[in-house]
Amino acid sequence: MSRNDRDEQGRFRPDHADREFLAAVAEREPAGTAEIAEEVGVTRQNADQRLRKLADDGQVTNKKIGSSLVWSATAEAIDVQHVDPDDGFWEAETYAGEEMSATDIDDVLYG
Repeated sequence: MSRNDRDEQGRFRPDHADREFLAAVAEREPAGTAEIAEEVGVTRQNADQRLRKLADDGQVTNKKIGSSLVWSATAEAIDVQHVDPDDGFWEAETYAGEEMSATDIDDVLYG
């Protein structure tokens, strides 16, 4: 590994961002460590290490079910991360052919 693979403290930089692990957890929750590892494309050991760090940071929680440890995202971890402003949803029109306002969208999502 080259020196460029390390941060200022000399630690190796991760190849996958925390958001990739959070997205994998949120999509499959409750998700086993092996499932998350497969989804992200890392070893089970790497996934376990990253998930434990995310748990320490309050981003995920874990629970033992049988002999497996399963992970769930906390509300703080998934609140705004899944909003894509370029999603066609935001260009939707009402049935009458009028454009939807932010209030209309809030009514659909939170009403």
